[in-house]
Amino acid sequence: MPTGEWKYRGLEGPSTYDNDGGIAHFNVPPREVWHILSIWAEYTASDTVATRTIRVVVRDLADDIVMEIAPGVTAAASVQRDFLFAPGVVDITSVRDTDLVMTPLPHSLFLPAGWDITVQEQSSGDTTDSEILITQLIYASMNVMSTGNASAQSSDQPANTDSDLS
Repeated sequence: MPTGEWKYRGLEGPSTYDNDGGIAHFNVPPREVWHILSIWAEYTASDTVATRTIRVVVRDLADDIVMEIAPGVTAAASVQRDFLFAPGVVDITSVRDTDLVMTPLPHSLFLPAGWDITVQEQSSGDTTDSEILITQLIYASMNVMSTGNASAQSSDQPANTDSDLS
């Protein structure tokens, strides 16, 4: 049951990592539902030769993959790419303006409490090099009185902890 209005928010993921299969992980907190509006990812591959791809993965409470979104573009060694995942963008399967890749998201991508969304890099080669990836998740959140997932909350107090964009 909704308890308020939609709040527009942004979260930034980590900016560096060692190839461990996960780059930026965003988890929907208790008593919230998120409407995913866009994901921006600035990716720089290491200088080791390998083919890399970026994927957006959505998982449910049981950690099952319910959706995986992958652009049709790979990155080679020492390449920088910007990825925009958003509803309504054209599905570009090649790089535009030397570094931009756009991939559509479903218009109604709503995530309930406990679900998560991950931006991850997959590599066909060396998995020990450091990569650089800056991610920005833009979403609308609404407080709800219960998770509806057998873990009902006793309070309808807001659970939002990050700052408003509005």
